[in-house]
Amino acid sequence: MPDEFKKLQGDGAAEISVALSYSDKDYGNGFEARVSVTLRGSQDAKSLDKLNQLALDRAATFLSEAKGVAEALYDELRSQSQHRNS
Repeated sequence: MPDEFKKLQGDGAAEISVALSYSDKDYGNGFEARVSVTLRGSQDAKSLDKLNQLALDRAATFLSEAKGVAEALYDELRSQSQHRNS
């Protein structure tokens, strides 16, 4: 566990969840990536603000990675489909 999380863990009584998604579709055809990050930590306002920012930062990083994977998979499937239809 990274040090930044350890410092905020405290009693673990509070939970922060952040969900992000990215969609690139045209009339239902395309791809979508979704991620969710949940962190537990102390209930004080300062810790909650930091936990929220950490969760958002992590979710954005994971979403960027997931978007790349989803886009590559979609491109591969689209290419295979076009190849079969030609």
